[in-house]
Amino acid sequence: MFSTVKISSRGRHRLLIFSFALISVLVSLQTGMLSAFESSPAPEEERLSPEIQKKLNLASVQHELILLLIEKQNFDKVEPEWRKVLDLRLGAAYESLIADSLLQIGYKLSEAKKLLLAQKLLDESLSVVPFSGKSKVDIFRFKAYLYKEAGDPDSAIKAYQQAREQAAKP
Repeated sequence: MFSTVKISSRGRHRLLIFSFALISVLVSLQTGMLSAFESSPAPEEERLSPEIQKKLNLASVQHELILLLIEKQNFDKVEPEWRKVLDLRLGAAYESLIADSLLQIGYKLSEAKKLLLAQKLLDESLSVVPFSGKSKVDIFRFKAYLYKEAGDPDSAIKAYQQAREQAAKP
């Protein structure tokens, strides 16, 4: 019934790395864990100031609260709670953490078929947070995904073009 497939040691190594990467992404999405807010994104900073640590702790709690609100289908409370994260004004050094949280929340909203709410959070975040580089590309790619899911291929194309423009920047 099952046939044996020979895989080279290099192939096994690549498969193992891919498996670990996939599992870590799926586990973080499924459990709603956001370890990103709980760690420093800038390795050159040996110690975080108490103010920044407090803001990161608040952002982490807000993230978990929002995921629970989505799970309990309290969608009307998601946007005001997300604004509390944006109001922390964590700054450019923490943009990737904010983007990770935003994308996880957006993904959960898309699973709940709340595509417009997810788009609204993305748009509001883009207007408030100085995203750059990979974070901005990821956000535009996710916007395109949401537009595709909503049956709006023209807007999806525009979002992919924005992602491409961001990716091409030095």
